[in-house]
Amino acid sequence: MTPDDHSELRELIHVLRDGKIDEAGLQRLEELAGGDPEAMRLFVDYRLLEARLERELASPGQLDDCRPKAVIATGTSEAAPVVVGDRSPSRPKSRALAWSLVLTGLVVIGVAGWYAAGSPHQRLPFVREVTGDVILETPAGSVAVTAGQLIHAGECVRSGDEGSRFTLEYADGTRVTADVQSRVCVPDDSGGVHLRLLSGTMEVHAAPQSPDDPLVFATDHARYVVVGTRFRLYREAGASRLELDEGKVRLERRVDGQSVEVSAGHVAVTTSEKTPLTVNRLAIGQATLSATLRRAGQAVAFSEDGQLLATGHPTRGLKLWKAPFGEPVQSVDGDLGRIDSLVCVPPFVVSVGSDHSSELRILEAGESTARKAKLSSLKARSRALSPDGTFAARSDDDGTHVFAVDPMEARCRKILTLPADGKAWCLAVSRTAKFVAAGYWDGTVRVHELSNGNSAQQVVFEEKLQHTPTRLAMTDDGQWIAVTSSKDGLLLINPHTGERVEVWAPGGGLVTCVRFTPDGQRLIAGLNDGTARMWSVPEGQSLIVIQAGHRPAGVAWSEELSLLATGGGDVRIWKCDFN
Repeated sequence: MTPDDHSELRELIHVLRDGKIDEAGLQRLEELAGGDPEAMRLFVDYRLLEARLERELASPGQLDDCRPKAVIATGTSEAAPVVVGDRSPSRPKSRALAWSLVLTGLVVIGVAGWYAAGSPHQRLPFVREVTGDVILETPAGSVAVTAGQLIHAGECVRSGDEGSRFTLEYADGTRVTADVQSRVCVPDDSGGVHLRLLSGTMEVHAAPQSPDDPLVFATDHARYVVVGTRFRLYREAGASRLELDEGKVRLERRVDGQSVEVSAGHVAVTTSEKTPLTVNRLAIGQATLSATLRRAGQAVAFSEDGQLLATGHPTRGLKLWKAPFGEPVQSVDGDLGRIDSLVCVPPFVVSVGSDHSSELRILEAGESTARKAKLSSLKARSRALSPDGTFAARSDDDGTHVFAVDPMEARCRKILTLPADGKAWCLAVSRTAKFVAAGYWDGTVRVHELSNGNSAQQVVFEEKLQHTPTRLAMTDDGQWIAVTSSKDGLLLINPHTGERVEVWAPGGGLVTCVRFTPDGQRLIAGLNDGTARMWSVPEGQSLIVIQAGHRPAGVAWSEELSLLATGGGDVRIWKCDFN
């Protein structure tokens, strides 16, 4: 396409959009957009998203209204139309404008079909939703992504850190959602591949595909031929992981061409080695949704008997519910801010993490307000509570401090400062504070054993991870810790024997929260891909995988009722079955 043709096409698109195009202009538009691949691509950039949104959001009564509409795509949420101008049906209608819009629809459908049928430029996705820091990498440079952009061959989309994600959509309705620290690319030399996952994770909801022309995704290790399904694909540090919820996917390993069919409820991990290609069950158990507690919070904790569930919301306060169906028992409003730790030890609910000074909030049964107990006036980096709520730990510039907590009197008394260099980024405390674990900026993880009436300590475990630990959990008896970092994944460690099990590989979904069940025999975690997972201890066998419907910021377990709670704005209670 010549520069003059390029300018003419742009002008015709603008005239068409404004409803002022005549029959000669329509004929010329067809000639330009129908006879040159580059012109087709430009036309799709301008009109495909608008036509798709008009089709999806129009009601039968709107089909007669053919006057022009200005469509604006929002930048931080799903692309949405804003209709500008008077839509009164009494305005005279333009026959030429009506025909122009009908022809526009036909051209758009034709161009979309041209992409979907396997053009020289193959099927291309457009950006359906974008949140946070998302970048489009092109041969000409990098720019911020906005909803509605078409992703061309040779271009990549990359999401940033916490809070960033994007959704791509194909003309047939297939959607691909990538979470934080993910990168996908539309290959130049595709070899039949439509989208390649280079890092991170993506979740796919695929429309039914033609067996003769299926969608194909890929990583460094394998091709994934999609027939029509719902699955998650992770590009881990040394492998690619496929988890299937619905349908079937044919996995073709790159190193030797070996293939296997993966069906719903199964997982396949592929590396660059020519080892036997196996498919395993995704998890032993299943979970069904028991209750949804709207806007209940991010932090969750069951009582020891599992009959009560405490929830904490940053701005809506503390609440107490009856399990398993979430009947409200008690509610106290208040601005809590971020909650680092929450425990339910009737008659008390104790939370910590409201601000840098680590103020405890203590809610007693029957009370209408929560009492406060300040641990310190210094700014803290991390805070934690023991499972019984009688001890707390916080870390600041002076070290890591352990406090005895009296919920009845709402008092805190510092009993010990642990020697350490710098602030601990995450903390965990065992029951009665016999053991305290801390993870530091340089990757060091230490477990301290407190003795002599909690007035002295000794380091029973120390190890340096590859990166800064971000989450820590400890069993009630201190026999196991769980720690996660972006380069180490999620590790299960026995600090007394040094035994170490990797339960979630690095490079896939990031762990947002982690907690042991009260008996210490299971480990629960939430991931930023919206799943909640449970593994056996110490084997690390997958027991439950739940599509939570939100990013879990907190998880809790009721042994008595086999309930798992996930908090992510709404709180959801899941009934788990391991049979």
